[in-house]
Amino acid sequence: MPQTDSQFSGIFICYRRDENSAHAGRLYDRLTAHFGDEQIFMDIDYIEPGEDFVQVIEEAVGSCEILIALIGRSWLTSSNETGRRLDNPNDFVRLEIAAALARNVRVIPMLVQGAQMPRPQDLPEDLMPLSGRHALELSDVRWKHDVDQLIGLLEKVLARQREARHTAAQEEAERQRLEMEAQRQAEESERLKQAAAEGERQKQEAEEAERRRREDKEAARRRVVERVPATSEGPSSTARPAVSPLSIETATHPAVLPSGVAARPKKSKLALMIAGVALVIVIGVALLVWLKHVPVNETSSAVSQTQAGQQAGSKAQNMTNRIGMGFVRIPPGSFMMGSENGEKDEKPVHQVTINDGFYMGKYEVTQAQWQAVMGANPSNFKGDSLPVEQVSWNDAQNFIQKLNAMNDGYIYRLPTEAEWEYAGRAGTTGDYAGDLDSMAWYGNNSGRQRLDAAEILRTDSSNYYKRITDNGNQTHPVGQKQANGFGLYDMHGNVWEWCQDWYHDDYTGGPTDGSAWLMGGEQKYRVLRGGSWYSSAVVLRSADRNWYAPALRFDLIGFRVVAVART
Repeated sequence: MPQTDSQFSGIFICYRRDENSAHAGRLYDRLTAHFGDEQIFMDIDYIEPGEDFVQVIEEAVGSCEILIALIGRSWLTSSNETGRRLDNPNDFVRLEIAAALARNVRVIPMLVQGAQMPRPQDLPEDLMPLSGRHALELSDVRWKHDVDQLIGLLEKVLARQREARHTAAQEEAERQRLEMEAQRQAEESERLKQAAAEGERQKQEAEEAERRRREDKEAARRRVVERVPATSEGPSSTARPAVSPLSIETATHPAVLPSGVAARPKKSKLALMIAGVALVIVIGVALLVWLKHVPVNETSSAVSQTQAGQQAGSKAQNMTNRIGMGFVRIPPGSFMMGSENGEKDEKPVHQVTINDGFYMGKYEVTQAQWQAVMGANPSNFKGDSLPVEQVSWNDAQNFIQKLNAMNDGYIYRLPTEAEWEYAGRAGTTGDYAGDLDSMAWYGNNSGRQRLDAAEILRTDSSNYYKRITDNGNQTHPVGQKQANGFGLYDMHGNVWEWCQDWYHDDYTGGPTDGSAWLMGGEQKYRVLRGGSWYSSAVVLRSADRNWYAPALRFDLIGFRVVAVART
């Protein structure tokens, strides 16, 4: 039974042999052709005598990432001499699905032969959660289309789950590093305590020795004085003549100066001219310093309010703040948010209207900009023009708080999720805002050699992290790729970008005015958008959504900033 090895990681097909074996076999052939036969597990062919078959099934199912449950017309009512098969706790189909649900394995119901999803009340208690899972239909007449749709879903689920495992591995490594660092610091603290105690002991010994030395010296001095005869003559002194300071008159009239003292020259016209020039220079330098700290508009110089209003209505304006962060003016407008072809959390597709324009960071925040505001650089990949990473959502808020303390006429914040997708799409409606390789650093092109990240996920998923990192994949300087239609760079790839919103499972009940979604839901994770240098193309789509705990850091995650004028 080689496929039940604990190292198995892939897709498990659950079916009844006497009902759906033809559909299962046909599906197995299509999936193995796409993902490889080592990734698809269909049958537990043999359980050795003496083995606990329940444990064998649970281990086989629990070691997979996705379970596909084929449900035919008689799946719910199928029976034998003992009654309905699903009511038997030892029924293999029931055991397989129950084990997957209990272990949080992704369960995808596939309806064949025109079957309907069972109701909760028609299922045993351990299978009731199955009724709440979104099902796909597998029709004989649309077989290729339906299987292609299933494969697209499987690719995205596998990519996201493996990226989550990579994240977990990074977090575990960080936890171990922190534990080791804490242990090292504890040992260092103990060593310092011991050194301090030893230093204090040596100090006390030195002070005691010095006290004894002074006492011995004082005793010796007294013995010498006692042997010297007294005298009536005191020490001689020499009288110092009193000297009065120069009066004002002496300073201004050379005739009354004492001999040898030079007169102070009168101020001349030349001196007055020099002083005037110096004053002009000081005023000019001060003016330059002031101008340097005033936000600069990249598209126009100082204009009247009337002219500024006319320009705002006819031409998008860019802005650069005091620390050199460039911003692009994003105009108001409407767009369709989400994707009909994406995950459940990208639905329902809905219209969002952005009523007020805003400034969006032209680039992801760089390490140089982060250091200019925060001082330290937390990034794993170092470089002034690289995007800052290993920053949590909370870290980004601290950075923004310091930006706002500059009081430069703008209020800074993270983009809302709707603003991010609106700005990222830049008027496009497809999966990407342009040619992905031209616009993005991602798993295929962010290393020394070009890779096919999606193919690696399909054929060698267990080695995905190793192959990506061994290829030297990493972040790249901002602005090297092609901008989108609004003039924004790296909206696809390089680093995931924090948004202001809490993550919700889908868009039902969400705002439609572009504001941040801060109410409802678990309020446990914050939204991430855009994909990273590590990602495959499927998660770089404009509509794709990701999430992460706001206090955690990762070298896939950075951010960009939105600015709005203070009112």
